[in-house]
Amino acid sequence: YYYYCEITLSGNGCDVAISNTAEIIVVDDPTVSAPSPSYQQLCQNAPIQDISIVASNGVGSTYTYQWYSNTINNNTGGTLIAGATNSSYTPQNTTVGITYYYCVVTQPASGCESVSVTAEVDIVPGPTFTTQPQDDQACVGAVISALSISYTNGSGSPQYQWYSNTVNNTTTGTPISGATTDSYTPSTAVAGTTYYYCTVDLPQGGCNTIYSNTAEIIIYLDPLVDLQPISSQTICVGGSSQQLDVSYINGVGTATYQWYENTVNNNSGGTLIAGATSSSYTPPVFNTIGSYYYYCEITLSGNGCDVAISNVAQVDVINSPSATISTVNSICYEDQNLNLITSATPGTGAFGIITNSYWEIIDDVTGAVVWDDLPGNSSLIIPTFTTSIWNALQQGVGPKTYLVKLTISNDCGVYNISSPITINPRPQPAFVTTAADNCFTTGISPVIYAGQSVDIILNGIGNLEATPLPPSCPGTTVSC
Repeated sequence: YYYYCEITLSGNGCDVAISNTAEIIVVDDPTVSAPSPSYQQLCQNAPIQDISIVASNGVGSTYTYQWYSNTINNNTGGTLIAGATNSSYTPQNTTVGITYYYCVVTQPASGCESVSVTAEVDIVPGPTFTTQPQDDQACVGAVISALSISYTNGSGSPQYQWYSNTVNNTTTGTPISGATTDSYTPSTAVAGTTYYYCTVDLPQGGCNTIYSNTAEIIIYLDPLVDLQPISSQTICVGGSSQQLDVSYINGVGTATYQWYENTVNNNSGGTLIAGATSSSYTPPVFNTIGSYYYYCEITLSGNGCDVAISNVAQVDVINSPSATISTVNSICYEDQNLNLITSATPGTGAFGIITNSYWEIIDDVTGAVVWDDLPGNSSLIIPTFTTSIWNALQQGVGPKTYLVKLTISNDCGVYNISSPITINPRPQPAFVTTAADNCFTTGISPVIYAGQSVDIILNGIGNLEATPLPPSCPGTTVSC
């Protein structure tokens, strides 16, 4: 563009004065590219990219640069950044917040300038966990809640990795294959203690890897009864059993106990005993014979623990023993092939009513035991009368009576029953006197059997030689 000026004076006859021309050349402003990158979101102190622009056009190839920062998305009114006079600039990464940057490009030759658009840099706090994995305990085979984590802050897409460890640290764990989400459910197949933790990586935001706390997962063996109740007791009617006790090992949680009574020897299908909810139970007084069965179920509050069931405790309630026997009334001594005892029957009752039994043969006159089978046995067996037993039974000169006695016993008492038996002697010669008192005997019956013990009244000579008898028995008025 060209410009000049004419000067005209009002005086008479003055020429018009005309200036030289002035040339004005109008050139384009320099062109400035948009900053690159135009947006960055990074963790505090993470490595950051330089922002750069490219200037072109304008007058010549010389440009000057000045970067500005702003708190709003505007390329005016920003704050000059001292020393930021190149085509690129490294933003700060230490202070959390959003900052906008732009550059003013000037050409010294023309004084023309252009201003870039803004570039946004968002510095965020590093990620931190808001949810940590929690400890848990369970029995083998239980289904447990998944371990989970969550976090806040940071930048970029997260990458998760769960680890297991045998010790409580987050440095020596073993990566769990496939465990790459924000939750993980540990296995409960094997008893033991395992520690789990998770790492979160945000590589796009340059954030440091963060490590969760460890979660201690303890898997216990299922509970087992290690102290069983007394397996068998025999008590008398009207008595009480010993206390039944149980205890357990393994498992986790608070134990609850429940005792059951059953009509058969089985630790399932019993009837719940109201109020029997401790580790010990004493059944009430037993007033009826029979067999009673008890067992206890132990339930733990821990996750997935099986119910531990005790063995059966059997209580046999019995009466005092009783029995009946029968014997032959009498036999001849020669008839040794016969058994003296023809039958023996125990009284009715629960199992184990007889714990011992033994037989005796007793002289009815002297009370002496001539034979027995002590110490006896728990089976009520009729003895076989052998020759040695028969030899113990003396043959008398007349019928001989013995008592056959059975003694049975159990924990409730002793019972005796006896039956008489008469053994008749062999036939024997005898003589008969005609007087109640005679020279051979006094005070015995007229019939005297061979072998019978008699009191002989000696004559006055004092020996047993044949001598004339006196006219009367000494000390009597009876003639001999």
